[in-house]
Amino acid sequence: MAGRKGRSGRKRIPAEVHAARGTYRADRHGPLPDGVTPVVIRGAFSGVSRRPSEAPSVADVAPPMPYLTAEDCPAILTPEGATFWEKLITARPTEKVYEQAVATYVQAWETWQRAVRLIQSVGDVVRQGEGKTARPIQNPNHAIRRDAEKTMLDVGRFLGWQSKDAASDRRGEEAPTVTRLEAFLASRGGR
Repeated sequence: MAGRKGRSGRKRIPAEVHAARGTYRADRHGPLPDGVTPVVIRGAFSGVSRRPSEAPSVADVAPPMPYLTAEDCPAILTPEGATFWEKLITARPTEKVYEQAVATYVQAWETWQRAVRLIQSVGDVVRQGEGKTARPIQNPNHAIRRDAEKTMLDVGRFLGWQSKDAASDRRGEEAPTVTRLEAFLASRGGR
């Protein structure tokens, strides 16, 4: 009811609906009516205590996942892509559940390779049109290369192969504490 303290806003979801959805919690939703049984959704960590002393080991929560092998290489990849697949799974062991993500990474790598080769053979600028109406434009393969690079970075981040922070990707280097502008001004004896 609008205007009454504690009664404004949208209506509460009934406990029966929470029970059917699997989101029922007695401490939040009150007692269940007679005859209603809550649906139990079991996840990887259902029933896991939040107390560290009572936490189960990783082996108790889920069995270890097998890693990708050369035999898991998708048939859609080219021979060059299959070779890259083998190098990749050797350098970065990945669980089989992420097979599609690794395949996407390899396909993006192949696309990136093709785009780079085409840019090198044709150049950065191409002519669009013929005769006097031809005008120079940027090689469309630059956009293809950028998209492939973005896909590789996104998949690599998803798989935990690289961090989101570019400064921490510099293998042990710490981020500079002085900006280039501050260094320039200091060298000029400025502020």
